[in-house]
Amino acid sequence: MRPRPQARLGWFFIIACFIFIFSGSNYSHAALFENLAICAKSISLANSCTAYPPDQMSIHYNPAGLSNVHDGLYLSQGLLTASFALKSRFDADPDFPGWLGGIHGGGEGDIEAYDYRPQADPVNGQSGTSSGVHLYIPLMGPQDMSSVGMPTPFGFSLAAAPFPFGLSYRKPDSRWTFGFGVYAPAMGGYYRDDDDPARYNGRAVSMQHIVYAAPAFSYQLTDTLSIGMTMGLGQGATQLDTDMRLPNDMTALTEIMGISTQGLSIPVISSLTLPPPWFGGGVGPYDDIGNIDIAVRDDYTPNYNLGLLWQPCNWFSFGLCYQSKVKMELTGSYKFTYSKEFQKFVAWMGSSPLLLAVSQILDLPYRSTPYQEGVCNLEGMDLPQRVQAGIMLRPIRRLRLMCDLHWIDYSQTKAYTMVFDQDIQALMISKFIGHLDGDSRLVLDMNMKDETHISVGIEYQLLDWLAFRCGYEDRKTSVNMDYFSLLAPLVDINYYGAGFGINLKSGLKIDLAAGILKSDSWRVPNNSSKNLNSTEFIDSVYNPYGGMDVSGSMNATIIAANFSLPFKYLYRIGNVIKNTGRTIKAHMPFAKKSERAEEQEQGSSFK
Repeated sequence: MRPRPQARLGWFFIIACFIFIFSGSNYSHAALFENLAICAKSISLANSCTAYPPDQMSIHYNPAGLSNVHDGLYLSQGLLTASFALKSRFDADPDFPGWLGGIHGGGEGDIEAYDYRPQADPVNGQSGTSSGVHLYIPLMGPQDMSSVGMPTPFGFSLAAAPFPFGLSYRKPDSRWTFGFGVYAPAMGGYYRDDDDPARYNGRAVSMQHIVYAAPAFSYQLTDTLSIGMTMGLGQGATQLDTDMRLPNDMTALTEIMGISTQGLSIPVISSLTLPPPWFGGGVGPYDDIGNIDIAVRDDYTPNYNLGLLWQPCNWFSFGLCYQSKVKMELTGSYKFTYSKEFQKFVAWMGSSPLLLAVSQILDLPYRSTPYQEGVCNLEGMDLPQRVQAGIMLRPIRRLRLMCDLHWIDYSQTKAYTMVFDQDIQALMISKFIGHLDGDSRLVLDMNMKDETHISVGIEYQLLDWLAFRCGYEDRKTSVNMDYFSLLAPLVDINYYGAGFGINLKSGLKIDLAAGILKSDSWRVPNNSSKNLNSTEFIDSVYNPYGGMDVSGSMNATIIAANFSLPFKYLYRIGNVIKNTGRTIKAHMPFAKKSERAEEQEQGSSFK
C-alpha cells in the first residue's frame, strides 16, 4: 500500500526539522524577552502555533484562530511561575597593563597605597549569580517619589502570575467569533545581591509589557479561510537600579593627585587656588561613584494584531500573523545617590575663588549633594513590529507537526536614552572623560539587529482525552556584541518546551507545560564592548568593567497551567457551591434555633 500524501509530507517535515536543528541555524538572530511565557500550550510547543493557535490565546498568536474555538461562551484562566539564574564572572585581561600604565605604590594599609593594574580590581576573579526574578506589579506599592509616580518593583526567588486570562464567544452557526484577553507578551527581569560583582551593570532590572485589555474578533470568510484582528491596550514598565563606577585614566589621575597632595599647604595661596588634597582626595577607577535608580512606565500602549488562517483540509493548515509596533512613552522617577568620595570631589570644585570661577566657566558642579531626584523619560524602549508564519501538518490522525518562521524588526532599536529634568552632577563631571550627550541625557547605544528564526513543535494524541506536546526554538541573539552589557545579557538561547493537553467530556480543558531556556557559556573579551568593558577614553560612559574579560551564562525555567471551560459550567459550579452553603447552614444547630425563634416571633405578631 502506498503511503498517503500527508504521511509523506509529514516525514519530509520531520527530516527537514532535524536538519535545521542540528545544522545550528547560523543565519538567524533570535528574540529577546518576548513570547517566553504567554500560555501553557504555546510554551509546550515553543511558540510553534501560528497555524495551530492556542484557543483563547489566539488573540496574541493569530486572532484568526478564534474561529476554531467552540460555540458559546468560553472562559480561560492561566497561571505562570518562573525562576531565573544569570551567572557572570570577571577576570583581569593579562594583556591590559592597567590605568595610567598600571602604576602602583605604597604598602598594605598605607594611606598612599594605590594599584591601577587590572589584577587589583576588586571584581577580579569574582563570580556572581542573580538572586531571582524582578517585576513591577501594577497598582501595588507607594507612588510618592514624584508627581508622575514611580513604579514599585518586587523581587522574587520564584515568581507567579495569574496570566493569561481569556474569553471567547460565538453564536451557533455564526461566522463571527469574539474574544477578550489579558496577558503579558513581554516580560523579563532579575535582581542581584548587594555584593554581587555584576552590580555595576544592573543590580536590579525589569522590562515588561502587559496587555490589560485585548478585544478581538475573527470572521470565517469561507469554510477554509478565516481572518482576525486584536486591538490591545497595555502598560509598559522599566526599572533600572545599578551601582556606578568609572574605571578610566582620568579617574585614576584624580586619585593619584589627591594622594600626592595630602598635607600639602602653602599659606594663603592654597586656600585661594587649589586647596589640598586636590580633587578632594580624588575618585579612583575602582571606587563607587554612587547609585542610580530609574523606574518609568507608560499606562497607555496600544497595539494591534492581524491574522489569517487557511485550513484547506484536515491534515494541513497555514497561519500568518502581523503584530504591530508598541510605542512606549515611558515616564517616571529617578534618584542618583552619590558616594562620599564623589561628594568630596564636587565640594572641592567650589572650595576656592579660583576653582569656583573655573567650575562656572566649564559648567562643572561645585555644590555637593548626597542625591539628586526628579522626573525622567526613557526613550527607545518601543517593542518592534513582528511577523509570524507557520504550517501544521497531520501525517496521521493522532500526530500534528508544526513549524513557524518568526521575524522581528529589532534593527529599529538604535539606543536607549534617559532624559532627566535637571543637570546631573555625575554627567557634568563625565564630559571630561568622554561623555558627549549633555548634562541631562544618558545614552546607551544598542544598534541591534533584525531577528529571524524558526521553531518546531509536535503534538501526539496519546488517548482520546490526552495529548503530549513538545517543541524547540533556537533563539540567537539580536544584541550587537559590540554593545553587549549585563543589563540585558541575552546571547544565543535554546528554548525547550513540553507539556500535556487534557480534554474532558464536561468541556473542561487543562493544558500543562514546562519550558526551559538555556544559553551556552558566553565570553566578552576586554575592550570588545562599548557598554561593558571598553578601555577607550571616549567610552568611559558607560564601561564599568574596563580591563576585565567578562563571561557567564543564563538559565530559566517556566511552569504553566491553563484551564478552559464553558461559562455555563462555571455558572453551574457557582450554583452548586451556593446551594451547598445553604444546605450546610440549614443543618447547623444555631441556624435551626434561629428559624424556630423567627417562627415564634411571627406567631406572636399574628396573635
